[in-house]
Amino acid sequence: MPEAGYSKRNIAETLDALRMAGILEVLPVSNQLRYRLAKATELRALVGEIPGAFPKWQSIFHILERVLETARRVESLLPDVRAVEAARTLHDLQTDLRLASMAKPPQDLSGVDLWPAFEGGALQVAEAFAVGGSTAPASRRRRVAS
Repeated sequence: MPEAGYSKRNIAETLDALRMAGILEVLPVSNQLRYRLAKATELRALVGEIPGAFPKWQSIFHILERVLETARRVESLLPDVRAVEAARTLHDLQTDLRLASMAKPPQDLSGVDLWPAFEGGALQVAEAFAVGGSTAPASRRRRVAS
């Protein structure tokens, strides 16, 4: 789980803690340990069903952080400079936008029109995630293996 920033040791310690708490059961299979929910029905009643897709949080947080940093940095600058910084930020975030399956901003905007679109798009993204939504089409979200 390198994408999530966890090491094998962190995962093993967490699984062991969940086992000791009675949330997981351990099933030894050959030279492996396999885990399953000890009380799946009760846990689902408490937290709900497992989501069908998981966002790429590392990319999403990087996008939000970078957009916020850009907005703060250009607050007192001229509209033309804001537009240049918006274009630079969008260019720098292309990989994260793709990984997070987020819509690319309109390519036909330039000049002083770019900053308002950048700012409005950033607010829409932040609002969507603040209420638990997603900006990715369902067909592009990473699916969980059943």
